[in-house]
Amino acid sequence: MSCRRFYAFVQQSEKIATGILRRKISPDILPYVAALEASYLCDDFPDVILKLIEPRHDDPDAPSGESDESNSESEVELEDFEEPLDDIEGSLDEFDDFDTESSDSFPGRRAFKFDCFLAARKLLKMLYDQPSALVDIILPPVPIFDLHVVERRYDKFSKIATDFAGFAWERLSEIDGGVPQEVTLSSAEHDRFCRAIYRLEIFYVLYNIMERNGNTVYDWFFLRHSPWENEQMACIYHFLEMRFTRNTHEVFAHDVGFGKRKVDYLRLWTKNKSRQLWLSQGIEYIDDVTMQHDYESKKRMLETTDGVHYAHFPEVLCGIEPQMFSIDYWRRSWRMTFADGATIITTKEGVLSRVLREEDKDHDLGPRESWIAANLGMRKCVSLLMDGNDWLRECAYLFWDWDRVRRYQLSGLWQHAPVRMPYTKRGANIKEMKESFVERSKIWDEGGRGYWSKGDTSRIVWPESEAMEQASGS
Repeated sequence: MSCRRFYAFVQQSEKIATGILRRKISPDILPYVAALEASYLCDDFPDVILKLIEPRHDDPDAPSGESDESNSESEVELEDFEEPLDDIEGSLDEFDDFDTESSDSFPGRRAFKFDCFLAARKLLKMLYDQPSALVDIILPPVPIFDLHVVERRYDKFSKIATDFAGFAWERLSEIDGGVPQEVTLSSAEHDRFCRAIYRLEIFYVLYNIMERNGNTVYDWFFLRHSPWENEQMACIYHFLEMRFTRNTHEVFAHDVGFGKRKVDYLRLWTKNKSRQLWLSQGIEYIDDVTMQHDYESKKRMLETTDGVHYAHFPEVLCGIEPQMFSIDYWRRSWRMTFADGATIITTKEGVLSRVLREEDKDHDLGPRESWIAANLGMRKCVSLLMDGNDWLRECAYLFWDWDRVRRYQLSGLWQHAPVRMPYTKRGANIKEMKESFVERSKIWDEGGRGYWSKGDTSRIVWPESEAMEQASGS
């Protein structure tokens, strides 16, 4: 009896916790909360996600009247999935327990990876096509203890949204004296920030699964968004990278080991590939690193990062731009040039009819008109995704409500944004950074470890000094 009462109590508590979570988080954000929680399972327990989203036909809990269409579809998709995984030797590095003598080891592993891919794809499809149903399917089974984790993660992402908004508005007030120094977000603006944060985290979690099958990450993720929504993720990324760079600069610039690894601690966006190992671990990891206050704790966190997840978000996003579009205001006409260079649309309405997505539930004109205004200010053949447009991203230019954009005449500011190439003035610093790589690599090869500064090796620990300390201690 006591066991049944305890079980009933736990069930009731989970219902209460789920209800509290639903009331706390906006209905527009809940599907992304559910999708993120489900995405964590796709790489390890894809069968759980597949059973939740699409129950087996022989499952007694499965809805009646199901046809066999999904099974035949899976068989076709499995055939399509074979090509990227045909490089068996390349796949062996990923699986330490792979039995090269067994004839069925690789097919079994390939089938598991296909399940991971299928779970991720079906999860994204449901996120965009049936968001409310996804919430109803994913959140109720989550144990109460995990619901608390979900809530804490939302609180963390919500704080990042508020921090970014405050930082961006302060940047705006520095440029335009008519803009107040502080900002209070509307509920729509807060949701806009949070949605972009969740989307970026979902990208990091699912990318290593989705990228195995060619352009799937584009077709099922990026191309489901309007262009300004993808650029919103770029804004979030830029803010997080700035924070991460600022908080890890001392470690990457002075530690001998990271000098040996040639970790670039200066450049941002597409110019920096070496930093992607850490940024690919996701938003929660980035936030945890930036919350460390002392040198040693930061160094420990950076040293213990594995290379399981790697996703160069700026490179991926810039890579899909030719599949999307670029628009120029040229000779007083709207023009959209596609990848083949043959399709031209000469009206603003025509452009919008092409780039608007049915899934775009954000009906406020602020992001759309801001994106258009920024495009109007671009020189011909210059993309908003280029490195020189970081000022726009720092101002969170795609997150503000249309009412706020009009009130402070921000469209004109976006159109005449200072497009700068931030690295031309850093030539001396980059030269100095590369010289430090040479010096620190030499110290590493000679056995030295620790804190290096230009012209000062007093904090370097050498093997003989460690041996002497151990001898004196004994």
